[in-house]
Amino acid sequence: MRAVVLVTLCAVLSFVSGCVTTYVTSGPAQVIDTGEIMELLMDPIHEDLKDFIEYPPEKRADWRGLYVAAYTLAETNNLLYSRTDHGYMLQEEWRERVTEARAITVALADSIKEQSEYDVIKANYLAVVENCNSCHERYDPAMSDAPRVDPPRAWGIESDADESGTMSFH
Repeated sequence: MRAVVLVTLCAVLSFVSGCVTTYVTSGPAQVIDTGEIMELLMDPIHEDLKDFIEYPPEKRADWRGLYVAAYTLAETNNLLYSRTDHGYMLQEEWRERVTEARAITVALADSIKEQSEYDVIKANYLAVVENCNSCHERYDPAMSDAPRVDPPRAWGIESDADESGTMSFH
């Protein structure tokens, strides 16, 4: 009986100690998996950005909404550097893709900050959409229900990927 209690106690302490060290370590640590990061953080930011960018900004509040959404998305891309829940995330190619995604998103955010012409902002947004979709297709082809990032419907643009993952808008 004592042996069973001792083994059970050791198992519980081992489990609790493993859980505690996961969240107490210094530096970045992955708390949720990448799919949840996309669903909980990136998807809502994309939707906000799509809503704000659908029509040319006219008021200060429109510009601010675009600015906040674009820079938030750019900063959120930094979270992708710490992802480790898939083997490919440990490869250099992943870091290069994340760096590219951040650079493209920062270009969009900067064009908004500078209040560039709407066509420039729109082109930068389409580059973000293309980059997101090509990454989803490259790293998660098995996820047939993976959400696609689409431009606002009011633009009348449909996006398709060819076999290489390259996006085309028409």
